[in-house]
Amino acid sequence: MNRTSRYQGLISLLLMTTVGCAGNLPLVGRTLPGAPDAAVLPAPTVLPSPSETAKGSLWQGESAYNNFFVDNKARMVDDIVTIEIVESSTASKKATTKLGRSSQISAAAPHLFGLETKLDAKLSQAEADNAAGGTRAAIDLANILSATTQNDFDGSGVTTRTGELSGKMTAMVTDVLPNGNLRIEGRRVVTVNGEEQIMILTGIIRPEDISSQNIVLSTYIADAAISYYGMGVVAEKQTPGWLARKFDRYWPF
Repeated sequence: MNRTSRYQGLISLLLMTTVGCAGNLPLVGRTLPGAPDAAVLPAPTVLPSPSETAKGSLWQGESAYNNFFVDNKARMVDDIVTIEIVESSTASKKATTKLGRSSQISAAAPHLFGLETKLDAKLSQAEADNAAGGTRAAIDLANILSATTQNDFDGSGVTTRTGELSGKMTAMVTDVLPNGNLRIEGRRVVTVNGEEQIMILTGIIRPEDISSQNIVLSTYIADAAISYYGMGVVAEKQTPGWLARKFDRYWPF
């Protein structure tokens, strides 16, 4: 290779390096050199975000089940978490009250300024007349006033309440709070022979209370509201009629 060919190769390499550096400059909207005025570079293609991905696409958006670096626990909206209901409560209260009051009053005046002699004579005469069938009354100074009162009260009360509910159900994350806590809501309906058993659960849980099996105990649910009731023939037979309920509500006795 002669000296001229060597120089041409170095010049070509220098030009290629310069063109590569110029490719980093923003060319969107600029007219290409040597091209008509209408020939401009097209705008770059913007890929849709995961939340805007159309249904049926291979990428359905980020969730707790397509992240390779975390375990499969509920942490985002529409994720599912299993609730293990272990509700058990017992309350007991006992009160006893016993009151008693007794009083006795008596008054007598055996000596009253010498008048007791005349009064005793009248009392003797009145007693003799009453023995003969009369109804005379006289003052007995030895027993002027005598009174006795007694008041007793004895009361007691006992109240006891026991409740227990156990089972499992699945809830869905409906909202992620600013501090990371999850708001959940679940509903379960089981129908057997026309009788519906309905369970509804709502509340707030912490992600750290969810086990590695994606299970959280109901005792860890804040602001929990658990409803379990039935609808059907059995439930209707356990409910008094509407007229009887009206009488029980407004009956004054």
